[in-house]
Amino acid sequence: MKKVFCVICCAVFLFPLLYGCGKSGDNVLIDAGLQAAGRMKEMVCCDEYRNIVSPTVLPEGYNNYVDEIKKQDTSKADVYELTVDVESALNQVFTSDYEGQNLDKLPDNLKDRICKMVYGSLVSSINIKNSDYDYSLIAFTNVYNDGGSMIFKTLDKTRFFIYVFDDGFPVIVRFTPDEDDIVNYISSYLYADCKNIKDSQTLLSETGFDTIPDTKAVKIR
Repeated sequence: MKKVFCVICCAVFLFPLLYGCGKSGDNVLIDAGLQAAGRMKEMVCCDEYRNIVSPTVLPEGYNNYVDEIKKQDTSKADVYELTVDVESALNQVFTSDYEGQNLDKLPDNLKDRICKMVYGSLVSSINIKNSDYDYSLIAFTNVYNDGGSMIFKTLDKTRFFIYVFDDGFPVIVRFTPDEDDIVNYISSYLYADCKNIKDSQTLLSETGFDTIPDTKAVKIR
């Protein structure tokens, strides 16, 4: 009886620790994304940086985007994980009709190449269509983004996190595993108003990801 009691006590004591360990990996990625959003805001707010990298002739609406980002508090955000089915995203990224195509028929190396192409082009494609081909936005998002690498041992697939702030545009960060426990990430602004995003459903509709079948968003912080 005492042994059973000890086992139960140990289980009760260890459960929150094990649960915390399970969540700690996400927290590392989440915090890395917040830091990337902070660096993006720093770029936007620095007049000298902006003068160097901005287009010589500013498209209409460009300065409005700058003003929106300056309002952001990038130290806190609602964070959602976005799950995108690669085959469902083919039509979003490529112009041809890929209905009925099966990636499983491809050799693994070519399938991986297609996945990288889709994931690498997805955000730009979404922004272009969601903004109704507003090229001032395209110029803005091409200039103000962030990326880098970090050591992270437990990432085994590409993951997307979207950060929704009180003001301005949401930030999407793509984390991609590489060799030797390296994770590469890139962050971009999404064409949407953070004020209009209240939950997973409005996140998808406001950002335009609801146009991709089987796409899901789950709040993780």
